[in-house]
Amino acid sequence: PDTFLIKALAYYQSFFDRKLEIKAGIFPNYMEYIGLFVGGSQVLANGLSGLVPIQVGLSSDTTATPALNVALDAGAGFYAKFGVQRSVSPKGPFYEIENNGAVGLKLRQDGARALYIGEVGRKRAAAGNARQYWLRAGYLHNDSDFIDFQTGEKRHNHMSYAAADYQLLQTQPAQPYRGIYIGASGFMAPGNVTAYEKSFEARAYAIGLIPSRPADAMNLKVTYNDFSDQAQAAQQLNGLHANDSQLSISAGYSYNVASGVFLLPTLS
Repeated sequence: PDTFLIKALAYYQSFFDRKLEIKAGIFPNYMEYIGLFVGGSQVLANGLSGLVPIQVGLSSDTTATPALNVALDAGAGFYAKFGVQRSVSPKGPFYEIENNGAVGLKLRQDGARALYIGEVGRKRAAAGNARQYWLRAGYLHNDSDFIDFQTGEKRHNHMSYAAADYQLLQTQPAQPYRGIYIGASGFMAPGNVTAYEKSFEARAYAIGLIPSRPADAMNLKVTYNDFSDQAQAAQQLNGLHANDSQLSISAGYSYNVASGVFLLPTLS
C-alpha cells in the first residue's frame, strides 16, 4: 500500500561502560536480534529463512512497532538480551501498514499484543590475533491472536532459533575483518499458526577478499524451508497448490561503488 513511514524513533542509553544497554521507542526489532544481516551487509542476509521471525511478529523495516530492549554484557564476549515489543499484526504486514496511522506510529493494533524476546550468545570481533565468531540462540513468544489453520481458533505463537558464524580465514592481518567465513542458522515455529514451520541455512561468505576491494563481500547460501502440513491443507481447501518444502541456493556479490553505495547482484 502507498504509505509514508517513520522508520525509527528511539532513545538509547548505556551504563557501566556498556555493561548495560537500554533502547526504547518505535523501531524495527529484526535489526536488534538473531543477526539476520550477517557481516553487517544486506547481501549476506539470511534468505527466505529470515521470514520465520517476521511471521511470528518480529517488527521489520516497514512495520516498526513500540519496543523496549535491555542488553547485558557478562564479559568475555558473553551477553544476554531481552525485549518486549508490540507484535506486528497477526493479520500480516500489509494490514499493519494500512492500519498503523498516518506515519506508522500507532501504538496499538487490533489483535496484536506483546511479543517477548530473549537471546543469549557469545560474540568476538576480529582482531590481529583472533578470528571473529558469533554464537547465539533465542526464543520468541507472542501473546497475539493468531488463527489456527485447522480449527479457526485463536492461538499464541512462538519461535526458537540458533545461529553461528565463524571466521575461517583472515586474509589481511592489518584489517582483521577481511577473510572467509562460514555459518549456519535454524528456525522452528508451530505449524498450526505459521506457514514456515522449519527453516535451515548453511552459508559461506567472504569480506574484502580481493586485495583492492576491502569493502566488497560475496556469499553462497543453501536454504531449506519446511512448510506446515496444516497450512498446506488450508491452501488446498481453497483450491490452491501448496508445496511440501523449498530448497534454494543463492550466490551474491556486494560491490562497493562509492562510500555508502553498493550494487548487490544475486543469482538464486
